[in-house]
Amino acid sequence: MEGKINAVSLLQHDLVGQGADEATALHTARQLLDRVCTADLAYLDGAHRAAPPELATLARFLWAHTTFVWEMYRTSDYDTLSRLLREESPH
Repeated sequence: MEGKINAVSLLQHDLVGQGADEATALHTARQLLDRVCTADLAYLDGAHRAAPPELATLARFLWAHTTFVWEMYRTSDYDTLSRLLREESPH
């Protein structure tokens, strides 16, 4: 962690408070978040596919944006991705 409070660090802190060691708590926190987020994305996928025509564009955007953010945080973080994009962009 970079010292920033986030869902992983909050869950890890709770798990340590319940007696888990730091490494186990970190691994467990990440697994729990992965399961919850995967289930939420599956729900959003179904919701956007079942949305009535007048909500279809908004529902698809919500699903696509949430999927993008989830994938970004699974592989990196906002600060790192922003830095990489700045370094790669033409000046």
